Amino acid sequence: DDRQGRAAASATGRRQRTTTTSTSTRKEVAIEYSYDDPRYELKKLKDSGHRPTMKTYTAVVAALGKQNKAKEAEEIFNQEAKVEFDCDAAIFNAVAHGYCENDQPDEAMRFVDSWMEEIESCDRPDMKGTKDKIAKPNRATHPEIINAYARNGEYRKVYRTLRIMEEKHLVVPSERTYNAFIKGCIENNDPDEAETVIERWNNEKYDLEKMASKLVTKPQAASYGMVIDYHCNNGNVGKGRKLLEKMRWANVSPSLPIFNMLLKGYLKSGNPRAAEVIFRELQGGGSWDMEKMRVKPDVQTYTMFLEYWANSGDTENAERFLTAMRKDKNKIRIDSFVIASVAKAYARACDPEMAEERCKSLIEEYKIKPHVVPLTTVVAAYCTSGDTREAERVVREMTENYNVNPNERTFSHVIWAHGQREDVASIRRVASWMVDLGFRIDCGDTKKALVRALQECSLGRNAVENMIQDVANQDAISKRRAENGNQRFYERINDDDAQAAKPSDAISTSRPLRQLQRRSFAVGRAGRAAAADGTTPRAFRYTTTTTPRFNTAVARGGMLRSF
Repeated sequence: DDRQGRAAASATGRRQRTTTTSTSTRKEVAIEYSYDDPRYELKKLKDSGHRPTMKTYTAVVAALGKQNKAKEAEEIFNQEAKVEFDCDAAIFNAVAHGYCENDQPDEAMRFVDSWMEEIESCDRPDMKGTKDKIAKPNRATHPEIINAYARNGEYRKVYRTLRIMEEKHLVVPSERTYNAFIKGCIENNDPDEAETVIERWNNEKYDLEKMASKLVTKPQAASYGMVIDYHCNNGNVGKGRKLLEKMRWANVSPSLPIFNMLLKGYLKSGNPRAAEVIFRELQGGGSWDMEKMRVKPDVQTYTMFLEYWANSGDTENAERFLTAMRKDKNKIRIDSFVIASVAKAYARACDPEMAEERCKSLIEEYKIKPHVVPLTTVVAAYCTSGDTREAERVVREMTENYNVNPNERTFSHVIWAHGQREDVASIRRVASWMVDLGFRIDCGDTKKALVRALQECSLGRNAVENMIQDVANQDAISKRRAENGNQRFYERINDDDAQAAKPSDAISTSRPLRQLQRRSFAVGRAGRAAAADGTTPRAFRYTTTTTPRFNTAVARGGMLRSF
């Protein structure tokens, strides 16, 4: 009986150990994390034998907060970081800010309050000496909480947090605190409340207790700038201008970005005269002492005016501001975007030749490295006027003379111009050119441009997709050319033997299509003759054959399939 009892006990022990092992295995499986989870990297760091530092835990907690995993971040803080280290304020703030990232400011305040309770518990006799080791809230703790409350429109809780911050947490509100409040009001689309915050902030100078402690702060230019920028972007430039005058009354010096905000707002609303008043103010012709404030126009100031007049096609005013930019005593450096604005003015005035001349002359005069933006503007000018020959010449000069790689937008202008002419062969040739340069034409903006242009040529959806896929597959094109003896089909069409060995995907030789074939062969001979003269790189560069039937035949890949 004793032996049987011992055997039963040992069997029970084995079953218990097996159950414990299986339970631990399930736990190990449960703590597996995805590759984009910061805890995966933390676990891998520990498994490799390294010991995480305080900065490691702070980074993990901050990353989890941004991934909407604030609860998990607090668990890691309580179970690991707090056990191994005397935590500093940075990791406490990271946990609280994680809740703010998830729009849970109440949870953030709950965590900060528990932090303060832990500090107060150190006053007990049995905790003597530990209070100095615990970090305390600082000026970086509360701004994110206040901003989260303001974003949600909970202004009462903001003021309650400000009061708790001073009375219980013993932290004096700083510029960062109030700016976070103002930013939250702007994000909540409530500029009136933001102006109220600025007024209350200004009134703190009348608080004698704060004045005595020398802890009073006042709004800065950036505080007003957030509200002014909101007004200017939403068409209320007049309110932004009034706020600029309030800055004068509050003895706050405006910065250059504030003047540029007002300039942008006036130009956006179509009021260039008011914008020039602000511009004269910047030049020192107003009531502000710009030399004392060290505020002067920069390249962005002039570029906004150049862009406005360029969009209007007013070359006279564009040249006027370019001249003023040259004569500016601050020696503002003219860059590629300024040149692009000048070229754009002539392009909108339907003068592409002058746009090209001004672009190239300014590049040479100021020895500016050629950039794709101004040269693409010249290409767009020629395409708008319908001169695709000159547009493609400029594109070739970009690569050959200026060592500038054209981008998708450059070719999109050329494709659009050919689409307006309903020239499918040229669209196909430009698409093949792009593939040779390494562009993808079967996705993105390039495909959209090709689809729009080909639809202008009366092609159906299936024909458009077939053409794009055919051109995109350069390997198939090279193989087909090799099968034809490395010759294009239209070059072998007069050969009787080649007529008999015509590819199976060639179009039928009904009477209307034979007429289209003869017309395409004539265009091909003209293209080869022009190529021999050096005027065009390849045959079929231009064609006047733009009937819908011919375009459909080209899209199906008949006699022009080799392109």
